[in-house]
Amino acid sequence: MKALPVLCTIGTLTLATVAGCQTLFVTADDDPSTAPPSTFSDPPDPTPTTEPTVATVTVDYVIDGDTIRANVDGRDESIRLLGIDTPELGRDGDPDEKCAQEAKRFLTSWISGSTVTVTTDPNSPDRDPYDRLLAYVDMDDVDVSYVMLGDGWAELYTSNPDITRWSTYTEAVDERTKPRCAVASSER
Repeated sequence: MKALPVLCTIGTLTLATVAGCQTLFVTADDDPSTAPPSTFSDPPDPTPTTEPTVATVTVDYVIDGDTIRANVDGRDESIRLLGIDTPELGRDGDPDEKCAQEAKRFLTSWISGSTVTVTTDPNSPDRDPYDRLLAYVDMDDVDVSYVMLGDGWAELYTSNPDITRWSTYTEAVDERTKPRCAVASSER
């Protein structure tokens, strides 16, 4: 018997909802002058839900070929470079993937200790499953991911082709003469 008031409430809400609906479709046989006005309008242009976050930071150290560590707004952060994927360093006794150390050394020699600009992308989540900040990293107005791709130290990270710089990154890959060291995904 306790369920009866709940069912009555649900039924009342359903009737109220149905009663409040309008006819939204008009057939060719209907007289347009007697049809209720449509409540639909053109959908708004899609807009990003968030603005990009931009911070200027000093790179504390390079974790691997696509991840750095820096202090961002008073927080020690791991920052995963958007758009690229480099060979993985070995963990838990597993060996490094081919060229993982070389990609890390290249990135370390270039940006470790340097001031860089970190920018999130409104078309990407701010963080990955490992709680790393996902961002573009630019040094002296040079996109680090673009250089890593163009020089062959990285491959495209294909899980999110909606990022803002995607077409620029595909151009970097298309224009390189040969990968210096990056390993194709199928070889991993």
